[in-house]
Amino acid sequence: KDHRTYDLSQAILNEEIEHESWFSEFLGEGPSGHILRRGETSPFVSKFLR
Repeated sequence: KDHRTYDLSQAILNEEIEHESWFSEFLGEGPSGHILRRGETSPFVSKFLR
């Protein structure tokens, strides 16, 4: 098992969950409880973009 690949797949999964929460809130389905992101880069994948 490659730990870097596993970490990257976890980061992508977290990013997808956050995006789905935001989109649900955007469509008016109520607050999703996610935290507002600051900056342009995802906190989940930023370590892979260095």
